[in-house]
Amino acid sequence: MERFRVEVYDCDNAGNINDLSAHDFIGGLDFTLHEVVTARDSKATKAIINEKKNGETGQIIISSEEIKSKGNSTNVVLELSASELPDMSGRRFFIVYKNQGNN
Repeated sequence: MERFRVEVYDCDNAGNINDLSAHDFIGGLDFTLHEVVTARDSKATKAIINEKKNGETGQIIISSEEIKSKGNSTNVVLELSASELPDMSGRRFFIVYKNQGNN
C-alpha cells in the first residue's frame, strides 16, 4: 500500500526555503493513495496534527484525479488545499513525500 506524508510549514525565510529549521512547523499527516482515490468525489479531508502543540492545527483536503496513460498505466494527480491553519506571519508550503516506513 502506498503511504504518503504531508508536512505543512510557515515560511519565515523565502531565501532559504530548503532549510526546514528556518521555518515554523505547523503539522503533518499521513495518508494512503487508496484513501484518496476511493473517497467520495475523490476528496479526503484529513486533520493536520502537531504533537508538540497537542493536537490538530488545521485540515487538508486531498483531491485526486486519475489520468490514463499509454498502455495499462494510470497516473494520479493530487491537489492539496488547507484550512483552519493558525495565524502566522509567513506563507505556507507543503512537502509531500512517499513514506518508506514499514507500516
